[in-house]
Parts: sequence; C-alpha cells; structure tokens
Amino acid sequence: MEPLTAGAIVHLATQKFLESSAGELAKTFTPAATAKIDQLWQIIRQGLQGNSRREQVLTSIESGSSEYLNKLIGYLEYVIDENQEFAAQLQAIAGEIKAGVVIVAFLGFFSIGQYSLHIN
Repeated sequence: MEPLTAGAIVHLATQKFLESSAGELAKTFTPAATAKIDQLWQIIRQGLQGNSRREQVLTSIESGSSEYLNKLIGYLEYVIDENQEFAAQLQAIAGEIKAGVVIVAFLGFFSIGQYSLHIN
C-alpha cells in the first residue's frame, strides 16, 4: 500500500474537530475507525509537542479552526522526515482508519462533502 501523505493523515486526524457533528463521522467511518482517529490525533499531538507555535496550531484546530491546517501539514511533514519511527506509527494507524472507510463504503454508505448516498 502506498504511504499516506502528511496532508491525508492530517485530514483523517482532524475529522472530529472539523466535521459538523459526530453523526457525520458515523456516516463515513466505522466505530473502530472513529476510535483510531482519536488515537491518531494524540500521536500527532505528542509528536509535535515542545514547540509553542506547533502547540498553538494544534489547539486552534481542536477548537474547530481549519485555517491552520496547512501549517499543521508542514510541521507534520518535517517531523515525519526526521523521525521514521513516528512516521511508521502514523502510517499504521492511518491505514487502519482508511480501512474503516473502505468497510463503510463497501457496506453501501458513501459520503462526499455534504452529499451522502446509500446504495441498496
């Protein structure tokens, strides 16, 4: 499987902060994948701790602000390049989340932006 980019990892990890409701997450992710999103965010948070600018970006995103997503992606790209163990840990959990999305899609639930389809 092709490794996920830092942007894709950030997109997965920030779903619970940037989606309009928990119900939106349930439309796209299995319950197990939703739990892994929390785990992925905590790993990102731990990996970026120790720098006040990074921590400010994390706190802003946790408050629902999407304006710092590109900064977070840049910070994450840097740390991934510098720490292969951290990168492998992120890839493993993000892969599990992505698998949860595939399961939901396979079961017939598709969500694209504000549009959702159920296939009978």
